[in-house]
Amino acid sequence: MNIKGYKTYIIGVALICYAVGGLIAGKVTGEVAVQSILIALGMMGLRNGIGK
Repeated sequence: MNIKGYKTYIIGVALICYAVGGLIAGKVTGEVAVQSILIALGMMGLRNGIGK
């Protein structure tokens, strides 16, 4: 299986899952969760822009 080019997206989705899971479990605050989600989306958007 070749995951070249998809590693960034996998890490981004993992970060979003971590943020949502941490928020549900009460381990992270809402501010940290939103910040993590925005970082993940920005990272994936940057990767998408560079890939084209």
